[in-house]
Amino acid sequence: MKNKKENCCCGNWKKCLNSPWQVIRVVVLVLGVGFLFRTKIVTAWVNGKPIYRSAYVRELETQAGEQILDTLVTKELIMQAAKENKITITKEELAEEMKAVEELADQQGLTLEKLLELQGISKSQLTEEIKLQKMIEKIVGQDVEVSDEEISQSLEENRQFLDATATEAELKETVTNQLEQQKLTEKVREWIGKLQQEAKVVSW
Repeated sequence: MKNKKENCCCGNWKKCLNSPWQVIRVVVLVLGVGFLFRTKIVTAWVNGKPIYRSAYVRELETQAGEQILDTLVTKELIMQAAKENKITITKEELAEEMKAVEELADQQGLTLEKLLELQGISKSQLTEEIKLQKMIEKIVGQDVEVSDEEISQSLEENRQFLDATATEAELKETVTNQLEQQKLTEKVREWIGKLQQEAKVVSW
């Protein structure tokens, strides 16, 4: 029975390497291993010394992991609160908000797809964010009120920054919307903070 030679067609490595095709195979193999080492194992080289991808991933998890976890926990708390308060968001409401985003993109000379690309999110992610926002508005946004005194004071203090061509009614509407948004943002921050304090979160 003939002995099989190690991956060599003629049983002689020197002769094999003298063949142009065998030399090419060896070079391709070496280059492939080198590329894999550079891209999958080493993230960067600093003065000839490697920064390994495993160290990079560990550092990334340490820095961003807590922030990502907080975001996921907050989203879950919002959805639980919406369920508890029997809050639902209809397809019509989502479509209306999506249309508003499309109009905003159009004002900037962009398509919705291009705007999403620039923001680095998908349409499904935008839909999820809109849904969460509508849930929050329905839970804590119902009691947001702005007094006439607050509107008059804001107009007086910020008139120089407002559109000089707008009518008084238009200016009043603009200021009212701004004040409502400020109050809503403050209420949302307080509400989410309360949810986080009262929640029982177990993580590892």
